[in-house]
Amino acid sequence: MADDAGHLQNVIVYLEDAPPAPPAKNLLPVVLNQINCQYVPHVATLRTGQTLHVTTSDPTLHNIHGTCTVNEPFNFALVAPGQSRDLSFSQPELFPVRCDVHPWMKAYIQVFSHPFFAVTDKNGHFEIDHVPFGAYTLAAWQEKYGVLRQPVRIDDGKTANASFTYQSGL
Repeated sequence: MADDAGHLQNVIVYLEDAPPAPPAKNLLPVVLNQINCQYVPHVATLRTGQTLHVTTSDPTLHNIHGTCTVNEPFNFALVAPGQSRDLSFSQPELFPVRCDVHPWMKAYIQVFSHPFFAVTDKNGHFEIDHVPFGAYTLAAWQEKYGVLRQPVRIDDGKTANASFTYQSGL
């Protein structure tokens, strides 16, 4: 979703060639909720080994159909508010989640093997903290426009700025 100035929310920004890290078993779960027949958030990111807590706030039947191709695909139902199921993933992957009962319901999940990623906020802003100094490829993925890449250099103790511009009509 873009704001009036054209800033895109829900863009996944990440280091494409980041050093891997051990699976993240002690991080807080990432929550994917079903609210008013919508997945909230629309785009979620987590680390390998981190818990994805799928829940529903709706008093209706939903199924959660994750069409993974690297990790094990899943498809299960939640039928009452407060029901939930925890999942985790061992391999990096981007995949959609759908509700087959309500075809307009869709979310995207990106699993990373490192901690160097973010999702843009409603103003199109993002921040990736604690990146080791070095040269990297910074990538941005958006569900309609795909992936853009640019080189970025992180100098020790310095902040690097980056922005991406998607061209309409792609």
